[in-house]
Amino acid sequence: MSAERIATPLPVRAHGAAHPSTHGGRADVHVATVDGQGRLTIRGPALAMGWAPNSALTLTIRDGVVLLSIRTGRDVGLSGLGAALDNRWRVRLPYGIRVSSALSSGTRLMVVTAPVEGVVAALPVSRVVSALIQSS
Repeated sequence: MSAERIATPLPVRAHGAAHPSTHGGRADVHVATVDGQGRLTIRGPALAMGWAPNSALTLTIRDGVVLLSIRTGRDVGLSGLGAALDNRWRVRLPYGIRVSSALSSGTRLMVVTAPVEGVVAALPVSRVVSALIQSS
């Protein structure tokens, strides 16, 4: 199994502090669960990115990975769906994204923040485990 590098290697800090990252080249790893309404609580990742409640986000899918980034004026005309971070630090994953990525209620996701890239990536923990099993 081989994978393309999507970004330069970043040092990883598991379950980062609850404040914006001051080191531009640091990644944070979190675990979150999709709730019954298709929402994902991303308080830790959002804080690491410097996002606040009610931030406008863009959701895209790449190879089954949900990518979240802050929506800017430059996003007009680009692919991706609009979403918002609610006041409880949750983002609602649209039904189509949940179905195409097999994200049902109770699905555990590994959530990785990459502040330098300006993106948060979420993928099922089961997918990571599956990749590890296949590589052995």
